[in-house]
Formats: sequence, C-alpha cells, structure tokens
Amino acid sequence: MTLHGKPRRINLYRGAGLGYLHPHAILDDRGIILLYYTPYPPDEAELPYLAVSRDGIAFHSSSTPLFTRGPPGSWDSHHIADVDVISCGDKWCMYYAGAVYHGKRKRVSIGLAVSKDGVHWEKYRGNPIMEPDAAYSYEKGTDTIEAVACPTVFRVNGTFYMYYEAVGGDGVPRIALASSSDGIHFQRRGVVLEPAYWWEKGGVNHPHASIVGDKVFLLYVAHDGCTRHLGWAVAPVGDPAQLSRAKKPLMSPPFPTGENCLQKRKIYRLVNVALRGALKRFLDWFPYAPPVPFWRHGSMYRSSLLTTPDRRVVAAKGEVPLYFSAYSLFSRTPSIGLAKISIEEAEQVGQAGQ
Repeated sequence: MTLHGKPRRINLYRGAGLGYLHPHAILDDRGIILLYYTPYPPDEAELPYLAVSRDGIAFHSSSTPLFTRGPPGSWDSHHIADVDVISCGDKWCMYYAGAVYHGKRKRVSIGLAVSKDGVHWEKYRGNPIMEPDAAYSYEKGTDTIEAVACPTVFRVNGTFYMYYEAVGGDGVPRIALASSSDGIHFQRRGVVLEPAYWWEKGGVNHPHASIVGDKVFLLYVAHDGCTRHLGWAVAPVGDPAQLSRAKKPLMSPPFPTGENCLQKRKIYRLVNVALRGALKRFLDWFPYAPPVPFWRHGSMYRSSLLTTPDRRVVAAKGEVPLYFSAYSLFSRTPSIGLAKISIEEAEQVGQAGQ
C-alpha cells in the first residue's frame, strides 16, 4: 500500500467544534462528492454535517447539522458521531454512534437514519439498533464506559455486514463483526481484529470498510500507548471475518513516535493547555476552522476512501482519494486531510501481512 504526494488539508465548516473529523466520502451518480463528517471537540459539538464538492478539494458545507441529538436522557442525547453511509435499495442508510451518560459512565450505542437523496435525513424510529451487551465479554465495558460504536456497513449478496468497535471488560477496544438480512436487526459474529503489533497495543477501533474488487478493504485506528496510527486489513467479500492485516501502518503522524514519545508529548500537552483559551477565542472569529501548525502531526483518526454509494472504491490510474482525520500536535484539534493511495496490494490478500 503506497501513499502518494503530500497530504492537503480540507477546509470545512466546524459548527460548534474547534475542528472536525470522522470523514466519509461518497461519489454520487451526479459526479458530486458528498463528505459526511462531525465537528469536534467538545463532545457536545459532535453532530452529522455534510459538505459537497465537484473536485474533491474545495467543499461547500451546510451550516446546520443533518439531524440533532435526542431529548435529555435518551440514548443519543449527549452526542452523535462516527457516521457511515451506504445505499440500501431505494434509500440511503446512515449508521452512527450515539452517546448518553448514566452518572459518570458513558454508554454508546448504534443507531440508524434514512434518506431518499443522501442530503435530507430522518432517524429510524426503532433506534438504537444495537446496544452494548455485557453477555459478550468483548462488550462488557468498564466502570467508565460501555460501548458498541463506530459502525461501518457494506452489503454482499443481500447480506449486510457491520464492523464495529466494542469495548471489553479490560477497557481495550477491539473490532467485531455483525450481519443482518435487513440492515436493521444484526446478529453478532464475534471479534475479528484485536491488538497484534506494537503499534496496536493500546487497542484497535474506528473501522471503515470499502470494497476493492473481490476484497473488503478495512481502514482502522490503532493506539500504541502514546499516539494513533492508521492501519489496514483485507478480507474476501464472501468471508469478512477472515481479515489479514498489514504489518505496518498505512499512515502515522510524522512525529513523535517510538522511544520517549510520552515524555515529548507531555511538553506539547503543556503548550496546548497554555494556548487552548487563546485558540478558542481566535477560532470564534472563523466559522471555517483555519489551518493550525502541524495539523496532522499529533495522531491519526477515522478515515475513509472515496467510494460509490454501494461502497465500491473510486479509482483513477490505480489511485484512490483517502480522506483522513488527524490531530494537530500543539493545539490537539482535529482536521480532515486528503491524500492518494495506490491499492494494488489490497487485491492480493497474501501480501497484507498477518
């Protein structure tokens, strides 16, 4: 898997957040790119927004969210994140994570919204469609969090498959798989990806799936105990549980990683604390978040390839646009960037590593 050229930052409306993240880019049948994303931080700013573009670089963002939180105390009353969109026959389906706090314990579940055009959305009345279930050890959660989150859905031969993040009793996030015949009622199929390499030791989460030929291509976020990397894996479309991951990340922050990472980041964290108030006052003047120094040097986060509505990658000359989330090293605010990758290795599972 090869990254081409220097990544560039995408300028988007930031709503009530200091930045934005969680992109999902779709090329519709009109040749328009729909970029779904959420502003962040704080948590309360996380709501689904949409930006559109014809060239994939200059985007026009809506100034209002696609839909908002539920009433106080409801399952998605605190924030909405991790949106993931797919065509579902004669409609569009958006899967997302919704959060609520019960005391100091955060509970994250998965919901569904539907649309006729990918622009105007309504929540499904039967939400949430999946909640954390302590009967499964990988969803047991801890004293501070219980979660099934970050859904990403694709369909093969009439069956919907969902990769999602699950938090176990040890607090480590893992990626699990579920399947459904109708895209609403999902049956769990167990954990399919958990930490294996040094750069994954803190957990794997935030999956995003697309289809490359006869393979499922999965992007995911891995934490090494200090910073986050963007990993990738592939599986046959006929057996999405059989993931084969790459030994090295697709993207990592330029620095710092490796030895002394935590010590170095303590310095940057002190800089962030000192500058946070000034940064917020500065950003209050700009509805679109202006570039910040070292905007992609802090950590990688949830990312997506450009796909069609049915999750097929959109490639030109062997390259696919990659819309990725990254955090600034100093301000610790997120941005969305654009890079291009070649995908020839994803067509051969044996080259993926594990």
